[in-house]
Amino acid sequence: MKSLAVLALCVIGQVENVRADQPALTISGAWARPTAANVSSGSVYLTITDLSADDRLLAATTPIAAGAGLHRDGAPLGIAKRQDVPGIDVEHGIPLVLAPNGYCIVLTGLTKRLQQGDEFPIMLVFQNAGKIEATVTVHSSNPSGEATGVQ
Repeated sequence: MKSLAVLALCVIGQVENVRADQPALTISGAWARPTAANVSSGSVYLTITDLSADDRLLAATTPIAAGAGLHRDGAPLGIAKRQDVPGIDVEHGIPLVLAPNGYCIVLTGLTKRLQQGDEFPIMLVFQNAGKIEATVTVHSSNPSGEATGVQ
């Protein structure tokens, strides 16, 4: 019975860490680099934090591009390569950083050039959390100074 009481206190402590007014899944630091005049694609980087449970990013859309795909950048054997991925796992309590040389959202068929200071909406679709909209700001480099990508 004593161990059941301890377990109940642990569970209550975990629940108290997520306030009622705090969203369970948050998107922060969404950014993209400026594009050249003749370029019709770009990449979006951001951080996803889920305080409620594991989830999975399934898709993204934005009105400024014909398509938006989930990708992972890498350089196996020193050769730069971008791979499509069907989804990206978001672990409970562990921020998922989409950054250069790691996971990213690739925009194709841009309807306009991305210029320094521009902002645009992006809709992220999650397996459990559903659709969440974020605002992407165009910067010439990572505005947060966070480390880049997954190895």
